[in-house]
Amino acid sequence: MGMFDRARAILTTTGSGSWSANGTAQLRELSLDPASPLAILQRMTGSSYQPWTPPSVSQALSVPAIQRAVSLIAGTTGTLSMQAFRNGALMDDPPRVATRPDPRETTGAFYGGTASDMAKYGEFVWWVANRDGDDIPTSLVRVPLRELKVEENKDDRLLARYKWGTKEGTRYSPANRRGAFVHVMYPIGDAFDLRGRGPLQLCGAATSVSVESQNWAANFYAGGASSNVLIKHASELSPERLDVDTWLPDPDNGLNEAQRLKAQWMEAYNNTPRVIDQNIESVEYLQPNPQGAQMLDARQANNGDAARMFGIPGSLMEYQQAGSSLTYQNLEGEFTKFVRTCLQPLYLEPIEQALSDVLTRSTSARFNVKSFLRADVKTRFEVHGIAIDKGIYDPEYAQREEGILPGDVQFAPVPFAVPQAVPTSVPTPAVAALSMRDVRCPRCARLVVRASGSVEGWCRHCKTAVAA
Repeated sequence: MGMFDRARAILTTTGSGSWSANGTAQLRELSLDPASPLAILQRMTGSSYQPWTPPSVSQALSVPAIQRAVSLIAGTTGTLSMQAFRNGALMDDPPRVATRPDPRETTGAFYGGTASDMAKYGEFVWWVANRDGDDIPTSLVRVPLRELKVEENKDDRLLARYKWGTKEGTRYSPANRRGAFVHVMYPIGDAFDLRGRGPLQLCGAATSVSVESQNWAANFYAGGASSNVLIKHASELSPERLDVDTWLPDPDNGLNEAQRLKAQWMEAYNNTPRVIDQNIESVEYLQPNPQGAQMLDARQANNGDAARMFGIPGSLMEYQQAGSSLTYQNLEGEFTKFVRTCLQPLYLEPIEQALSDVLTRSTSARFNVKSFLRADVKTRFEVHGIAIDKGIYDPEYAQREEGILPGDVQFAPVPFAVPQAVPTSVPTPAVAALSMRDVRCPRCARLVVRASGSVEGWCRHCKTAVAA
């Protein structure tokens, strides 16, 4: 057998590490570097093997660091108020679609959920539920991404076909205002990609390390987190299998001497006396190293990886490098860095531009981040005093900024949507999208994936083929 034949045998007899799931597994393959040795070997042998499996979004969110990053992005976005500007001037009465996009849920839930979709899946999609007499959208609905289908339009690549239940349409834009779906993807991607890819998909290897190290720690406790026992017998043990009741040879179901000794030792409960005879030379308890068994160092590094993936300052992720500390003086700077390097360019700006496209041409939407970035009381009042003395604004403006007088957007009530904007119906998802189930490995019984429909793949723990 030649070298490539042996390589083909190895690649074809080992679990492929990839999944094909109909429904909501949300597994997105990552291509190898074409110049890498494994990619070259795959092209030469015609086989495909990836030693690690890209985890699903639900599996990635089971890691506390990733869950913290996504919730911080979504929660912070949900606390911000939306303002509208017409011809550059702040509007006292902004369009209702900006302050209450979906009449069925709060503004914070809508914008926070939109940012969450971008962080988890690298995209968000809004469905234009209603329009006014001028064909301007008056209500938007967040589309569950697992229920959305996007297909390429062979007649026009710029207008992909979108299908959500019974609702079909094309992508909304100022050049296609009859489109039914507003679709925005994570900035990193190709021009004609049909679906987005976010930090979890782009950093699949780092996400897999986080999930696997977390599972390793969970399995450590699932196994009892107790020490192993090494029993040394004084003589050589017979490998012959005997029936435990009749002591007759039973090659199929019988136990050899080592297995019988192990079974006898484990019959007693923990913390109970055990009796041995002179045939047992020694009994040694191998104490585990909890720090190593739980992979504490690796899991601490996961916090840093999650901070880097999402662009969040490490201090906000409870990740501290040697020599760093978080004090009252630099706390404001950390949140400013979070907004300027992560939240604003990757989440707020895409939402603002998408909403501005929905409004009239002279109107733009912007999140109000002043209250989130404002300094301490002493510094603010000193700035107000300088601005008033220089004639930049009057005391009433400063009082509105501080919430002393009415007019600050942070304290303004969120208006209700007009009855005409309330969606009359929302598409019902397919039955397959509702019937989610856990698919477990038939050999090790570990959870392999949570999906709907048929599933074919491999267990990434024991490499057993799974089909359900």
